[in-house]
Amino acid sequence: LDWETTGDDDTSGIDTCSAGTYSTPDDTAVTVSGFCTDNAGNNSDPVASLAFDYDNTDPVNVQTLLDRDPDHDGWYNAPLDWETTGDDDTSGIDTCSFGTYSALDGTGLTVAGICTDAAGNSSAAVSSVLFDYDATDPVNVQTLLDRDPDHDGWYNAPLDWETTGDDDTSGIDTCSAGTYSTPDDTAVTVSGFCTDNAGNNSDPVASLAFDYDNTDPQLTPTVTPNPVVLNGSATASPNATDNLSGVDSSSCDPVDTSTVGAQSVSCSATDNAGNSGAANAWYSVAFSFQGFFQPVDNGGVYNVVQAGRAIPVKFSLGGNQGMNILASGYPKSTVVACSGVAGTDELEETLTSGSSVLQYDGTVNPPVGQYIYVWKTEKSWASTCRRLDVKLADGQTRSAFFSFKK
Repeated sequence: LDWETTGDDDTSGIDTCSAGTYSTPDDTAVTVSGFCTDNAGNNSDPVASLAFDYDNTDPVNVQTLLDRDPDHDGWYNAPLDWETTGDDDTSGIDTCSFGTYSALDGTGLTVAGICTDAAGNSSAAVSSVLFDYDATDPVNVQTLLDRDPDHDGWYNAPLDWETTGDDDTSGIDTCSAGTYSTPDDTAVTVSGFCTDNAGNNSDPVASLAFDYDNTDPQLTPTVTPNPVVLNGSATASPNATDNLSGVDSSSCDPVDTSTVGAQSVSCSATDNAGNSGAANAWYSVAFSFQGFFQPVDNGGVYNVVQAGRAIPVKFSLGGNQGMNILASGYPKSTVVACSGVAGTDELEETLTSGSSVLQYDGTVNPPVGQYIYVWKTEKSWASTCRRLDVKLADGQTRSAFFSFKK
C-alpha cells in the first residue's frame, strides 16, 4: 500500500514530505506517519494517516472434507456432499467451496476447493482424500439354470440355478443362487439379483420358464377277475394317473394263478417327466369250488341226519389239487340255533362208522373227480343243529347246516 505526506509552507515553501509503501504486518487499525520539510529546513511534527485494515495473507489450514464415511465396503454409492474449510486470523474467512459429487464412477477420485478471506485473498485449491465412487447397478444380469431338462423337456429332480452379472467399477460381490425343488408346475421361473462391491443391487431377473414335475405317477392297480380260479385267466391293470406331466407308459406283470391264496402282481408307470412309480395289486386265487354234492344240500337248508352217523361231505375243486387243500383246523363244526333256515331235507346217504378223513375219488365225474370228507358225528349232538365250515387253503370258507335227531 503506497502512502505520502503533504503540507504547505507560505515562506520558503515545501521541500520534501514523507512517502512509502506498507506491506507488513497484517493487522487492523493500522496507521502510517510522515512529516514535511520546508526549504528553510524546518520539519513538521509527524502526522498519522487514517487507521486502516491490512491483510495480505491467504487463508491457512485449508482442507477439503467429505461429509460422510463410505456407504459400503470402502465405496460411495450415492451422491456425496463435500466442503472446504480454512482459517484466517486477520480478516477472517469469507467463503469456502462446497458441492456434491455425483459424476462418473471411478477409483482414486478427489474433489478440490478453495477458501477466500474477507480481504479477498484466496487459498490454493486443496484436494480431498482419494475416494472410490460407484453409483451404478450391476449390468448384464441373467438367471441361469444349471442343466438341461431331465426328460422330454421336463425337470424331474431338484434344480440348481444362479444369477450372474457384470460391474466395471467396483466389481461383482455376490449374486443370488439356489435350488428349485417345489412345487411341481409348468412355466416356472426363478429370480435373482446381483450386488456389487459398492452395495448397489440390480433389479431381480427371472430365468427362462421351465416345466417341473418331481412327483411319481400314482397307481391303484387291480386284478380282474378277483378272486380268480386256480389256473384261470386274469388281467392286471395299473390304473396309473399323473396330475401334471401325464402318464407316458404303464404296465403290469402277468397274473400268476398257479397257486391258491393271496397273491400280488407288480405294476409300474412312468410319466412324461421321467418319474417312475410302482405298486402291487393284490388278488386271491381260489379253488374252483362248485358247491357240496349230494347227499349234502346247499343253500342254507338243514340236512337232517341221525346223530352219531358219519356223513360223506362231497365237493369238487375242478380236478385233483392234492391233499393239502384244507386250512389248518378245518373242517370244523359250530353249534347254531335250529331256526332261520330255508327248510330241511333228510340226508339220503350216511355211514354207520368212519373217522374224519379226507379222500379224493377221481373215478367220479372224470377228469374233475371229487373230494370226500368223512365227517364223524357224535350221538350227544341229538336234538341240536350245527354248521359245518369247510375252509380251504385258498382262504374261502364253504358252509352247510345240519340238524341232528336221535
